[in-house]
Amino acid sequence: MEEFESDEEILQFAIGRETSSYQFYTDLAQEMENPMMKLLFENFAKEELRHKAMLELELMKRGLVVPEPVDTDDLDQTDVMVAIDPETGVDYKNALVLAINKEEKSFRLYIELAAMVKDKNSRETLLSLAQDEAKHELQFEIEYGAVTKGK
Repeated sequence: MEEFESDEEILQFAIGRETSSYQFYTDLAQEMENPMMKLLFENFAKEELRHKAMLELELMKRGLVVPEPVDTDDLDQTDVMVAIDPETGVDYKNALVLAINKEEKSFRLYIELAAMVKDKNSRETLLSLAQDEAKHELQFEIEYGAVTKGK
């Protein structure tokens, strides 16, 4: 885990993670041929933008300017990515596994960040985001169960 010198740095780090998550789900949506599967990942991308806005609001409450958007190519996605065959892409089942792993890691990250932050409102925001990530993970697990039973 990175060392942070202030609550603001923690919030900025979390904003970068949400930007990265938005790109992650947008990329997965583009891999899906089935319109319903594509829509699922597009909706999760929108949810990540909502999370980003919550974090940006925490910065604005402190009178700070929201930082410029992070270049998502610079953010590390290796914690959730697996080798994807460029010819076949990623199928829905594998995309769900990737999403489950990502949401679990995001949940853990927000719990850790909440423990580090000093401001009560920021802590509540981070814990709320952790709760959302746990719900997302459960949704993906339920969908994964339905997909694997249907085989």
